[in-house]
Amino acid sequence: MTLALLLLIAGMGRVTLLEGEVTIPKLQARSLPIHLKQRPGTVHCSFRVIEGRSGVRAVLQRRAEDGSGKAEVVAATAYVDKGNLAIRVPSTGEYELILDNRMEGRDDADVQLAVWLAFHNPVPMEVRYLEPEKRILVIWLSLCFFVGTVFYSGRRLLDALRRRDELF
Repeated sequence: MTLALLLLIAGMGRVTLLEGEVTIPKLQARSLPIHLKQRPGTVHCSFRVIEGRSGVRAVLQRRAEDGSGKAEVVAATAYVDKGNLAIRVPSTGEYELILDNRMEGRDDADVQLAVWLAFHNPVPMEVRYLEPEKRILVIWLSLCFFVGTVFYSGRRLLDALRRRDELF
């Protein structure tokens, strides 16, 4: 019961768009529209060429909002027999995943394909650095604290050694 509940909770942020076998004719490409209307997420694509001697490339592109037909490539893989693509899309909009078999074009490619969206991933944190003045201040304060701690500990040890020598 608990395991089933954990699996249910873990799967809540994942939406499977396609899972199955797709045939891509030689010298052609297939596309899958992805409509992100509510919130951005991470697009995951996993593919493997089952039959065919061609390598396949996965391309995720964002369609232009003005309806001009232009598209901006967000991420792409090389032409490979097996690959994964996972990209966090920065905003909502119309995206398209393209499986491309145009490079080698030797043969039709039967591809085992899984495409899903994940919405539970946190927004990546931006790396920030201190200003140079603050950085130098932190370094000096840390060094002074370290030297003070060493001095205090050494003083206590030296006093303990002197007291021990006086007893004997």
